[in-house]
Amino acid sequence: QAQTTFAIKFELTMPKMVAMDGILRDSKADLPPEQAPTPKTATLSLGDENGRRREKAPPRKFSNDIQELLEIGGDEEADMQERLMLLETSVMKNAEILQAMRRANRNLENTVRKEEKNDEQRTKMLLQQFSTKAVEKDLRTLSDDVYSFLFCSKICSVPSWIGMGTVFIQFAVFALFLGDLLNTNEIPANVETMVRVGQAGAILINFMAQTDVRTSLRALLYQEGVEEIEDNFDGFTRTRYLVGNVLMLIQGLLGTVVSIQLIVYSDNIFDLLLNFTAVMFVSELDELVFYMARNAYLGVKAEKLAEEIQNCEFDSQNRKGVSGYMHVILFAILVIAGYVYFAIIIALQVENTTLPEYVKAEFGDAVNPTLGLYSGCYMMKAGSDWSARVTYEQVQTERGQGRFTYCYGDIRSWTFSPLKIAEEDACGLPTLRSDEERPTSYDLLDAKGDQWKLDSGNPIQSFQLVEIEEDRVAEECGEEFGGADREEELCPILIMDQSFEGFSDDRDWSRSYNEMLVDGKSVYFYQHPIYVGEYMDEKEGLELIFFTGRRWLSTTAKGLLTEADIEGGVDLTSEAEMLSLLRDKTDVTDFRLLSLEPGAYAFISEAVDQANDRGTPLGLRWYHSRYGGSDANFPFADISRPADALFSCGKCDSEGNPCRFEGVCLADGTCDCKHGATGKLCEIKPLGDGICHPFFNKGPDDFDGGDCCVSTCQGVSCGVGDMTEAFGQELRRSGNGFPHCKDPEMVPLTITMNHTIDRGFYAGFLEDSDGGTFESYFVEVSCHGGDEIPLRVALDPEHPKKASQTLYVADQMDACEISFLGIQSTSLFNATFQLIDGYPEDAEGVVVASAEMRDISNVTKDAAFTIPTLYAKCLKETLKDVVDTSTYYSGTYQDEAMEWMNEEIRDGRCSNDQEWRIQRYALVALWRAEGSPVEWVNKNDQCLWSRINCKDNFPVVITHDGDTTGRLNGTLATEIGLLTHLERLDVFTNDLTGTLPTELGLLTKLTFLGYAENAHTGTIPTEVGQLKALEELMLWHNFLTGSIPSEVGLLSNLGQINLQENYLSGGLPSELGALTKLTRLTLHTNSLSGSLPAEIGLMTSLTNVVMTGNWLSGPIPDLSKLTGLDTLIMYTNDLTGSLPSSITKLPNLYTLNLSTNKFSGSIPDEWAELTSLYWMIMNKNQLTGTLPEFLGTAGPNLSRLVLDSNQLVGSIPDSFANLSNMARLRLQNNLLTGELKPEVMAGWTSMGQLHLSTNQFVGTLPSEIGLLSSMDYFEANDNNLSGKIPEELWTVTNMWALYLQNNQFSGSIPTEIGLLSNIEDLDLSGNNLTGSIPSEIALMPNLIWFQILQGNSFTGTIPQEVCAVLTANQATSDVMDLCASGASIGPAPIEAVEPVEPEPIEPAPVEPAAP
Repeated sequence: QAQTTFAIKFELTMPKMVAMDGILRDSKADLPPEQAPTPKTATLSLGDENGRRREKAPPRKFSNDIQELLEIGGDEEADMQERLMLLETSVMKNAEILQAMRRANRNLENTVRKEEKNDEQRTKMLLQQFSTKAVEKDLRTLSDDVYSFLFCSKICSVPSWIGMGTVFIQFAVFALFLGDLLNTNEIPANVETMVRVGQAGAILINFMAQTDVRTSLRALLYQEGVEEIEDNFDGFTRTRYLVGNVLMLIQGLLGTVVSIQLIVYSDNIFDLLLNFTAVMFVSELDELVFYMARNAYLGVKAEKLAEEIQNCEFDSQNRKGVSGYMHVILFAILVIAGYVYFAIIIALQVENTTLPEYVKAEFGDAVNPTLGLYSGCYMMKAGSDWSARVTYEQVQTERGQGRFTYCYGDIRSWTFSPLKIAEEDACGLPTLRSDEERPTSYDLLDAKGDQWKLDSGNPIQSFQLVEIEEDRVAEECGEEFGGADREEELCPILIMDQSFEGFSDDRDWSRSYNEMLVDGKSVYFYQHPIYVGEYMDEKEGLELIFFTGRRWLSTTAKGLLTEADIEGGVDLTSEAEMLSLLRDKTDVTDFRLLSLEPGAYAFISEAVDQANDRGTPLGLRWYHSRYGGSDANFPFADISRPADALFSCGKCDSEGNPCRFEGVCLADGTCDCKHGATGKLCEIKPLGDGICHPFFNKGPDDFDGGDCCVSTCQGVSCGVGDMTEAFGQELRRSGNGFPHCKDPEMVPLTITMNHTIDRGFYAGFLEDSDGGTFESYFVEVSCHGGDEIPLRVALDPEHPKKASQTLYVADQMDACEISFLGIQSTSLFNATFQLIDGYPEDAEGVVVASAEMRDISNVTKDAAFTIPTLYAKCLKETLKDVVDTSTYYSGTYQDEAMEWMNEEIRDGRCSNDQEWRIQRYALVALWRAEGSPVEWVNKNDQCLWSRINCKDNFPVVITHDGDTTGRLNGTLATEIGLLTHLERLDVFTNDLTGTLPTELGLLTKLTFLGYAENAHTGTIPTEVGQLKALEELMLWHNFLTGSIPSEVGLLSNLGQINLQENYLSGGLPSELGALTKLTRLTLHTNSLSGSLPAEIGLMTSLTNVVMTGNWLSGPIPDLSKLTGLDTLIMYTNDLTGSLPSSITKLPNLYTLNLSTNKFSGSIPDEWAELTSLYWMIMNKNQLTGTLPEFLGTAGPNLSRLVLDSNQLVGSIPDSFANLSNMARLRLQNNLLTGELKPEVMAGWTSMGQLHLSTNQFVGTLPSEIGLLSSMDYFEANDNNLSGKIPEELWTVTNMWALYLQNNQFSGSIPTEIGLLSNIEDLDLSGNNLTGSIPSEIALMPNLIWFQILQGNSFTGTIPQEVCAVLTANQATSDVMDLCASGASIGPAPIEAVEPVEPEPIEPAPVEPAAP
């Protein structure tokens, strides 16, 4: 009951029936009258968990309560009440049943709305189920898989896509399985009996599990229930029904085929189970997806369709006869076909059809060289019964006899052993064994990837197995040698190829080997000839080369002897005894190998197999031998020590093996050699014998071993007699030289010569003054003291014409000289010559890559002249595009640089990096031109030289500070333009002269160009405009002239220009306005003239402008756009007009200096906006008006205000009391009036220098002067100040200068004046002071200017201590005469001349002298 779902619905008024499976049908519309329920009758139907009816299910028995409910009938009201009471009792008994009823009731209502068809059929089914006499029928249902989705769902619905996707996956997986199986074709050679039994059972299980095949066959043959299905599913069509079942059938057949293939391909039980399980999983995928859909994993629509498919039942068609069992017959045929295929596979395995008939084995011999004999082809040999394993035996037993055998028992793997070991013993005494067990495989090729080991356990190397097709056996396995009956004659003579050194160890070895002959007949060892060397050492005996079955070995006769052989007195020089010795030590029954003592073999060849064995060691590589251990008696090739040896055949053959180098092969197989060649095949070249052979004068032969060139030839006969023509003359007797030199490593040296004779003498021999004859004279070029003589010829003096001779000498030839010898008459002969590094002029008179080295005239007697060291060819080639050949050997700085680099190449090598070499030359030339110390240029990489910084191995920075590292006094070389990677060039504070080269324009990466504080002259090159990356141009403090080039305006990245302290003239180019990134423009102390271009106002990045000390005129243009400007210094020019109001737009202006110009008018009130102003210097102009009030209110940061030497009027404004930061105030030489207000002066607490002289101030000097404690300079002379000098003044002890002369001060000088201990200048003259001069003035130790007497009325004498200080300081004072005389102070002379007050110099803020 727990698995039974109940659904009950009561209709008291409507004649309805309740179905327990969720289906409600109209009772009156479809049932016959006798079975129609009354309106008050409740009907109930039951179903299983999935709502599906079981076929032929008997009537169900219910609980007593429900059974009573079903049996009650009638129309009376009492019956209905009784039913309700019974129902209530049943519901109360089981709460879980009640809940299930409610859920079923809701599902029932939803289903009623959907199901309007087939009411009659479902009603009948309902009645049959509850009838006590159930109708026995064979009912069938649709298959529970996604193939039902294909024809029951609507097209393009979710269930249809699920079905199609699942089918596609199944087909794709099976196709991949099948394709892989067909491609691999890996049917096992045989399997064990248990595996075959398992395969037979697996095939049967596979057919039994393939429900898809059986179901689809029945559906396609009988098409049962098509009408019922069509009525239940809206999307159903017969075509889709057929297609779905056909796909199910194909899928089932594919699964069956793949399963059988995997089963027969399996060679063990584990693989069998694994493969079978995998295929069955894919086959059941359609049922798995249907299950997921039924349980709502794939959505509501798929769930409902799956439920409907499960509930759909239809009658089975019970056909009679054969037609009713057609699907069984077809399925049985499929089963029989599967077992027939299985039987065919078994037959193929028994007949060994799947096994390769021939295999080729290749054994490595690095561990055990004896295995090399068994490399070759092996043929399959079938076993004695149907289940026996096959073996493989070697085909060519002349090389070795081996067998591959599979072993049963504990080993269960393949082994290898010699044929001499019986097959039944092969597993117990194997030579090799595969380390991987293969219990079910007969195929030897399965073990080709295994690790094979010796019986000692050591693994072998390079073991290979491949299958050989039968028609390629002869080609792959090679031909067998037949001893003396072979058709092809083998090479009888081995010679060492001349390009190889040959065998070499602690003794000399032969280079030629002849075939061994015994009794006139060739002898063979392992079907291969034995070769005997032409060289024989008495102690070592014959040199032998013979074959061992795998490799060729080289040894001496002594190496083959044992102690017994030595005691037996074996003749080491007898070929017959050596042959006997070899045969005696050959174990024919075992491995057919030599059992020799360790160390017997000196050299061993590379491995030989049947395919590449030519019967001789021709063309094989050789190695030194090495033995694997103390007990090893056979060597192996030590590939880490190759021997430089290669043999070729020494018997000539005009077609197959001709003589070398145009030699002629004679009938007896010997060669008639040409061109000095020697050897059996003329293979020995005559190289390096001191004689030039033109045939071998080419690169591959090293130009006859160097015999054709002077610097490479060795021997006393080098070049002797080779010259027959020189300087355009046919020589009367041959001279010495190298006319055939072609070595490209040599370089040309040309001698151009002309000689004259006295034409008054007749042709022929010339008679000199001593009665002798002047037949010829010699021209000789010799090097290294005569060790090398490139040229020595005797020339005829009767051929007075200009001619040249080109010699080919060593690169960088040095220590050479040219000599003229045998000149017997100075009155008859005069010669001139030139030495040219390169070739002479060509036919058109053009010098080809040459440079004149020496030019000598008036050679009238024997003389010798030194030839300079030749420049290296690679150096000239590298620098040919950057160095003018006219500078070669010229003594210029370029020549010095070339010489230094030439010596560097001589000590090392010429770099292949051309750009690196050019950069190095440029630096050396630059250093030599500048006059740098010699040690600055050394053999290290230039990036390690001083003054240089590199990036990516190229110089990017060159600097030099002459004050710290020594001043340079040369010039700037034009080669600076070759350093194209330079980014910074800063050579300052030196004594460099000359002009700035135009090549600076080539430094397009340069960001900083600085040659400040030098002595360069000339103009600034216009090519500077090409330096697009330049950011700073620093050429100040030189002697540059001319104008500023307008091309500077092209330098858009320029941030700073400093050209101060030069002799530049002309106007400022308007193109400067394009420099929108320029921040600092410094041009002071030049001779620039003209007006300021308006374009300066466009240089919006400017922060500093300094143009002091020029002849600039006119007004200042509009600068309102230069909002970042903080310094404007234009003093000492001829600027005119009113002060520009545009600078009020410069909020950052910090320093303003327009002094010593011709500005007029008043200070603009708009300047009140300059709140950042720190210095305002406007003195020595023609300014008028009063002091602006805003100077005291708008400029609280103002520290220096300089307005002296103008025409300003009025008093000092009260707002000046706010100038608490004022450090220097200069108002002298104006027309200012009024009193000095105490409250104003009290605010100047930071005052350092106060200049109020030469004005019209009146009143007293305020005592607040004492508050200016930081003041060190004060002048108020030439005013109308009166009263006493305030005592507070004497407390300002930092003062070094005090000028109060020419006022109306009165009273005496107090002793506190001595507090001014730092005072140097003190002038109180021209006042009304009285009393005595206090001695405390002597407390001023630095006093050098002291004026006090004039205009005052002092009494007494000058204190001696005061006189002593003044005398010691050599001071200028009007009391010195009184000090000298000691007289009392009298009235001051009326004619006394007032000393001129030295006006303090106002330092103007300018740019620093150096950046």
